Amino acid sequence: MVLKLKPIVYTSEYYSSKHAAKKMQQIMLLKAMQITTDPKKLKQLTGIKTVAEVYRTLDKIAILK
Repeated sequence: MVLKLKPIVYTSEYYSSKHAAKKMQQIMLLKAMQITTDPKKLKQLTGIKTVAEVYRTLDKIAILK
């Protein structure tokens, strides 16, 4: 008797909730860019911890689009 096993597909809410925060951060950054383009000011408006994270988020948005 041979079993036909199917591949395992992981569907967990951990993955979606982890990336939902990044999506919200990207949306907030795009809204803040309507006001200013200064990275230090964008950091304050969006609540991002570092200016480098602002640049990383902008790069991710550019890659995804």
